[in-house]
Order: sequence, then structure tokens, then C-alpha cells
Amino acid sequence: MSDLFATPTAQTVFSLLILCVLIAIGIWLVSRFRGGADEDREPASEVLSNFEEMLREGDISPAEFRTIEAVVGDKLNSEAKDS
Repeated sequence: MSDLFATPTAQTVFSLLILCVLIAIGIWLVSRFRGGADEDREPASEVLSNFEEMLREGDISPAEFRTIEAVVGDKLNSEAKDS
């Protein structure tokens, strides 16, 4: 058995096999964590409501709110088209 891994070809094949397994595990982990991140996002309408409340309380200026509203408004439009 030790003679099998003594050749450079066998060592290369074994190393590539280990590398492929590690890459597959990495892809699985990344997809698992990335998929959960999409579920945690608030809808754009709720985000805009939070910023409207911040505007009423004086935490942000009207100019800042208009900038935020433009960005969030684009997301609202895209969410409306998707549903």
C-alpha cells in the first residue's frame, strides 16, 4: 500500500482528490450561509417605513431621506415587478 503513494502520479491524483473534496465542502458551506441571508432581509417597504420614522424623529435630514427614498424606491419597484 505504501508503494502506491510513492509514485509522483499517485501523489498528484490523491492530492487533487483531497482538493476537490475540500472545494466541494467550501461551496456547500458558502451556499448554506448565503441562502439564509436572503431570508433575513426586510422588505423594502418596511425599510422605507423605518427611515420615515427616523425622519419624523429628526434622526436624518430631509435631504438624506430623499436620497434613501430614491434607492429604496428602486428596490420597491423591482419587488413589485417580481411579485
